[in-house]
Amino acid sequence: MQIHIAKNGQRMGPYSETQVREMLAAGSIATTDLAWYEGMTDWKPVGEVLPASATPAVAAPIPSVTPSPIAPTPGAPLSPVVRPVDPNLAGRGSRLLAVLIDGFVFTLCCVPGGIMLWIGADDHNDTLQIIGGILLAVLFLALLVLQLYLLSTRGQTIGKKMMSVKVVKYADGSNPGFVHACLLRLIVPGFINGIPFIGYIFPIVDACFIFGDERRCIHDLIASTKVVNA
Repeated sequence: MQIHIAKNGQRMGPYSETQVREMLAAGSIATTDLAWYEGMTDWKPVGEVLPASATPAVAAPIPSVTPSPIAPTPGAPLSPVVRPVDPNLAGRGSRLLAVLIDGFVFTLCCVPGGIMLWIGADDHNDTLQIIGGILLAVLFLALLVLQLYLLSTRGQTIGKKMMSVKVVKYADGSNPGFVHACLLRLIVPGFINGIPFIGYIFPIVDACFIFGDERRCIHDLIASTKVVNA
């Protein structure tokens, strides 16, 4: 295990575990300095990475180490103060499947009314067309209200519930409520989609933002939300 040390804003290393313990014993570094090795998500105090109880009782003195800037190590966080990524973030695949499931459910609700409209138009049956139109509108609105209710109260749609993910506030992980989950996360982006020219590009850019470290699309940034495992 090769350990990198951050002391007074300077990066040092990598060192072996034995070398780091010797540096601790010699006073070259403190337990409050930061350490990182490959596999860690963020920097942590040396005292947490190498507990003092495991430090050898007798350590040979080593020369004093003068911190000096070094090139970033591949795979290491760029800065010891970078905020760690939430390990409970929902996977990109789960979020995509949740969206597809919601789209499929909406399509199913439109099928009965759509079929009646199509048959009525083909047979020139105005009554059947009116019934089909009413059925289409009622089922669509009923599902829309249900989805908005689930989002407001649980942070989930039908698709998100099936994929065991949910929307929460970014700051504290609490329930987003109607304002964040529906108004800011869905309705505001919907208005942006309706803007000429911008509306053609926005959905693509919005979706691409999920490939960031925090997996937050633009609509998540607007609403101050994130999607986590339920």
